[in-house]
Amino acid sequence: MNFFYQSTLGLTVLLSSLAYAIDAPERLQENLVKLNPDFKITRISATPVTGIAEVELGGSEIIYASESGNHIFTGDLIDITDGRNDNLTEHRQQQIRRSTLATLDPASFITYRSTTEEASQVYVFTDISCNYCQNFHKQIEAINDAGITVHYLAFPRAGLNNATARLMERAWCAEDRQATLTTLKASGSAPSPQEPCRAPIASHFQIGTAMGVRGTPYILTPEGHILGGFLSTKELISALE
Repeated sequence: MNFFYQSTLGLTVLLSSLAYAIDAPERLQENLVKLNPDFKITRISATPVTGIAEVELGGSEIIYASESGNHIFTGDLIDITDGRNDNLTEHRQQQIRRSTLATLDPASFITYRSTTEEASQVYVFTDISCNYCQNFHKQIEAINDAGITVHYLAFPRAGLNNATARLMERAWCAEDRQATLTTLKASGSAPSPQEPCRAPIASHFQIGTAMGVRGTPYILTPEGHILGGFLSTKELISALE
């Protein structure tokens, strides 16, 4: 788990209203800042485990802390009551992903809409230089024909100071964004836009990083479920059923 990402979210420490979850929230905050000044506590809340609090960092990362504020640990909190295998950490992260996706401006996506009655939507973090992304996009017509709308977000794997990120700006700034993105994935080149624009490449990259995206394609449902990386059309349909 990587805690050293940068977040665009502000530092919103919910200490007073959530102090019931941990007896020493101020000490926890102080200790985390000493450990790493980049830690940003955005929420502290109770867990079903007595004396253990859930701590949300940067609006997306989940760790756990003792009520003393002196100990933290990472990993999944799983409810095994009566034979259950309920991953409470994943449920919370799914909620965060769903909330994040719901707040994004649809105009910032490059969307390929279903050509039949829409049955599903997916969000896909993509990189034009990624072979799996290119292969996924070769199926876009079949995916759309299956009633699935695809919303692409930009995630240049090599970072923002890279030729790929600059090329991706051409798609997001193009008059015909869908056609330009298709051309870029097929050939690796496309004409420069006639008019400059503020492409959301950096914003998408930061959002993806906060969500834990490490590779592409990274496919999500609007509910925040992670479907995985490359999927064939058949596998995507099956995953959405």
